Amino acid sequence: MSGEDSETVRNVLDGDVDRFEHLVERYKQKVFSMVGKRVPPADVPSVSQDVFIRCFRSLKNYSTGKPFENWLSRIALRTCYDYWREKGSDLTARGPDMTEKHEAWLEKARAAVSLDEFDEKTGREEANEVLDSVLGRLAPEDRALVTMLYLDDMSVKDAAETLGWKHSKVKVRAMRARRKMREMLKGE
Repeated sequence: MSGEDSETVRNVLDGDVDRFEHLVERYKQKVFSMVGKRVPPADVPSVSQDVFIRCFRSLKNYSTGKPFENWLSRIALRTCYDYWREKGSDLTARGPDMTEKHEAWLEKARAAVSLDEFDEKTGREEANEVLDSVLGRLAPEDRALVTMLYLDDMSVKDAAETLGWKHSKVKVRAMRARRKMREMLKGE
């Protein structure tokens, strides 16, 4: 696909702008998936559209020797960062506070002796709500990194390439994000 993508980019840059639709069709599922994991569902279509608009405007900056998918992923992540920055710098506005329901779930989780007992006492839906709450209070870059590494099962190498960071920065930021999440779960 990389060679085909590079050819399509060259055609678009040479004036055949209708060829950009091929890239949109090829990568719209990936973009919607990435954006859908990082912004509220109601905003996914508009943020995804912004990703492709930014991609089109930045095509001249694409290096044809590198995978187009990674380049587009970086644009998608940065667009999601910008979405959260526009919402304000107050971290509490990024996600709901812990509700009584979340607190009750945490108590059950702490009281559970084994994973089997935990699974019996709680459902995945409640766990997802708590995870969304905690992720929502992380900085956009940390939220994206945690999502890539632990929910998307992306390797450190791939995350570093996607974010344009060094491996060591990815590891350190992931460690700090996990620590912040633990502190939030403990109520500190």
